[in-house]
Amino acid sequence: MPCLLCGGDHLCDILTMPDIEVFVGGYAPGAARPDKLPCRIRQCLDCGHVFQPADPVISKTMDAIYNSVIAQASTATGVGQWGRKRAERMLSLLSPPTPPRSVLEIGSPNAYLLRRFQEQGATRLVGLDPSLPGNEEHEGVQLLKAVFGPDLPLSGPSFDLILACNVFEHIENMHQMLRDCRKWLADEGMLSFCVPNCEQQLVNGDPAVFMHEHWHYFTEHSIRALLARNGFSLWHLEKEADNLYVQAVKSDVVTALPLDFILYDDYRSKLSRCLERFTVAASGGNVLIHGASNSLNNILGWVEPVAGKLFVTDNDPQKYGKRIGGFPIRDKAGIPLTDMDVIVVIPYAYAATIRNEYERSGYKGRIAVLVA
Repeated sequence: MPCLLCGGDHLCDILTMPDIEVFVGGYAPGAARPDKLPCRIRQCLDCGHVFQPADPVISKTMDAIYNSVIAQASTATGVGQWGRKRAERMLSLLSPPTPPRSVLEIGSPNAYLLRRFQEQGATRLVGLDPSLPGNEEHEGVQLLKAVFGPDLPLSGPSFDLILACNVFEHIENMHQMLRDCRKWLADEGMLSFCVPNCEQQLVNGDPAVFMHEHWHYFTEHSIRALLARNGFSLWHLEKEADNLYVQAVKSDVVTALPLDFILYDDYRSKLSRCLERFTVAASGGNVLIHGASNSLNNILGWVEPVAGKLFVTDNDPQKYGKRIGGFPIRDKAGIPLTDMDVIVVIPYAYAATIRNEYERSGYKGRIAVLVA
């Protein structure tokens, strides 16, 4: 399988691990557990891009998920405290300098961001999402149960802003996606999107990097290369621990950027050390695991069963009552911290904040952070 960015065939394996359950944000008690699928990541030695090799079984499984009510692996934008916090960050870093009059959002299950742009004066607002129950239009916002492409059932002029939040990592053919974006974007318009920032995850051996839903593991280098190859120039890029926030405009120049990338051939060995830290931390007593995320899903699938009694919690109340890896996700308010022998913090990007919260709450026991 050639590189998904440059088509090159000089590849090296970054990750090859046993099959694990697909992460769907937690599953309901009594529901069938998710299917197990292979875990593979490769890096192109020609351009440096990191990607999951195409697999028809994974593609079919993902298509079924995207067209279902479990399409959102995390809380939807604008829902609950965590969803609102994410939305505010997206609006802060992805809004154009001039408020747009027309906005097309790719991946819009609830139109929250579109309504925020409506408050700023936008009058033409369209959201696309294959997981929607059907097409609808309400209070000036049009939502279509559709996949973005060149033949959308839309009339009227092109859009001032095309927005895609945590969508592009799910798209196998990103060249076609950007060609379609050029078609629907006004000449003076802006393409704004965010994707997971995988660079630090790959450097640190973070288990969170792999997700079956993600074909691409973007870094700043691969984002710049992708845009340049598809007729876009980078207007602004904001790099945070968990995401890359990108704003781009149309360009008449199509070019392949010079090679200048990090080779992540030591990711597997660093991951092994991280998994060993988890096994040691959870080796006995009562163990509180904070972070019901794809990272924990990966860890539970890749390590042998541990001796400790595991309690799983998360800052996102939308996950409470669901299960991950066979364990219930509990409201941390109902977990007596004094009974916990150790707290294991899973999310790398928020580890310091989570650790500080437990220390401020008066917890005196050991707190383990997996990613050094």
